Amino acid sequence: MIKAVVFDFGGVYFTYSRERRLKAFKKLKKPEKLLDIAWEKYIDDYNRGKLSEAEFWKKFKGVLEIEVSNKKLREITLSIFKPIKCVHKIVKELRKKFKVGLLTDQTNWLDILDKKYGIYKNFDEIVISCRIGAIKPEKKMYLAMLKKLKVKPSEVVFVDDDMINVKAAEKLGMKVILFKNCSQLRRELKRLGVL
Repeated sequence: MIKAVVFDFGGVYFTYSRERRLKAFKKLKKPEKLLDIAWEKYIDDYNRGKLSEAEFWKKFKGVLEIEVSNKKLREITLSIFKPIKCVHKIVKELRKKFKVGLLTDQTNWLDILDKKYGIYKNFDEIVISCRIGAIKPEKKMYLAMLKKLKVKPSEVVFVDDDMINVKAAEKLGMKVILFKNCSQLRRELKRLGVL
């Protein structure tokens, strides 16, 4: 029996994609390949909490050989994230019957977004990678959420837009949905009997 539904943040609850990131960072007038290298090389360590925001931006700027304030880079980054309102509506519906969790590879940026959008109040439990020193698809992330929700893997539906993360949750025994859009999510949740 399903007792909880767990959502990813970027790409599911809020907008996020490589394309959106590259479009936002176009202002820096650097090649896409270099922008990807600068981001991908250090973002996992920042998401794990191994780097502070200042350290992340220092390394990012070092790769790109640019002089831009950390504040400006943060503003550009945060502009990528916008609420996916139809998913917010689904979360609200689900909370009437189930525990709902947010499981995300994120940094202190999520706290900033929460102040603007009131994200945390919409979930029963939240696991943020930088606070536990792991990222998806590492088992530690999923186990932390299961512990917080006090449920077994078989009692959870996990929703993410990344196939690797979905496969890791499925391997643990969770029901999974690879998110594509709201109508598909609603159909899949109905198929699983939770909507």
